[in-house]
Amino acid sequence: MCIAGIRAKQTAPEMQNPPNSQTCIEGGLRCQGVYKTTHQETPLVTIITVVFNGSRHLAKAMDSVFSQDYTNVEYIIIDGGSSDGTLDLIREHQARIDYWRSEPDEGIYDAMNKGIELARGDVIGLLNADDILYPAAISRIIEAMGGEAKEKYTCGAVDLIDETGAVYGHSRPFEKTIRERRRYLEMPCPHLSVFVGREVYERIGAFDTQFRLSADYDFLLRAIESNAPCTDLDFSVGAFRSGGSSGGMATWLETRRVLQTKGINSFYTNYIFVRSVTRSWLAGALPPTITSIIKRFTISKNNYFME
Repeated sequence: MCIAGIRAKQTAPEMQNPPNSQTCIEGGLRCQGVYKTTHQETPLVTIITVVFNGSRHLAKAMDSVFSQDYTNVEYIIIDGGSSDGTLDLIREHQARIDYWRSEPDEGIYDAMNKGIELARGDVIGLLNADDILYPAAISRIIEAMGGEAKEKYTCGAVDLIDETGAVYGHSRPFEKTIRERRRYLEMPCPHLSVFVGREVYERIGAFDTQFRLSADYDFLLRAIESNAPCTDLDFSVGAFRSGGSSGGMATWLETRRVLQTKGINSFYTNYIFVRSVTRSWLAGALPPTITSIIKRFTISKNNYFME
């Protein structure tokens, strides 16, 4: 069994047990006895990619990790049992992957939790299979975090790209005090920009898998409420490809449930729900020129600014 890493304390479900050899396929440098370690001058950074039938864009995501100039990166890929050629891509590059595993999971956040549990890095970043990190992003993030990075988390900007990779907008977080004040109204930071110190995970837990669509929002609320130091990044760390599983009525309903677990009263959560539904309806009903103007001059979920 070629796994070793941290066990992130969970406030909700227990972390995953070691894989069952009957259902799990695994590989990578760890299976050859090669383990990376952290150093004072170059803390180990773990990048985790979760994927399921994501062969269309996975190679670009992997290349964006392999091309980083930071010298101490651990790369983990958690596959949900793909059948579309994803595993062929992973095996083709496994000499540059520290650890990969393929087995059925209970959803994207369950897969992320598996990767977090396996991570050995002082800082952990999550890169979806259809997103990319920009060159030198990790070096810039570690420089910005400064000393004791394992006690902090980051919040920064990302670009929004379409299926072809063309940038069509940006997602920038608000200034910290505004962001914290508005945390119950919208996602505080784009998830791709959130790099988390291992001690933050150990203290507040990883993702609560009872939330299948909004566990990242729940996690960021817990991070803010824990008073963990947040490093604001003044640059775009990468590009997020739109069209994932989050969004729509199911997400809004689950977001309302997240807020209810925080003790937010039902009147306020219902207000947020109606507000989100109304905005979505207006976006579909109004002419594109009008919605474009509204997007530029109103505060919208995730602080999106469209080109």
